Amino acid sequence: MEQLPLLLLLKMADQLTQAPHAKPVIVPHKFGWRALLPLDGAAPEEKYRAGFEALGKKRGMLGVIFQGNWKRRSSNSRTLRRGSRSRREVTP
Repeated sequence: MEQLPLLLLLKMADQLTQAPHAKPVIVPHKFGWRALLPLDGAAPEEKYRAGFEALGKKRGMLGVIFQGNWKRRSSNSRTLRRGSRSRREVTP
């Protein structure tokens, strides 16, 4: 859940490169939305963590958005998963 805004940003950045917008690419392809699509299992999380870290080092607004957020968000996702599992176990 915590990664959702950052993933949404990747999706929107990808859509802006397509017609009718055809804007220049702002997220490198290897870290972009389409690089995540074919992945399965734990691979997508590993890929976007590496991407978020790399994007956080970029200059400009993109770097500001991703700087440090991936660390906080990825640690919170583990907590969220643990909490959702315990809720499922309690729910009748």
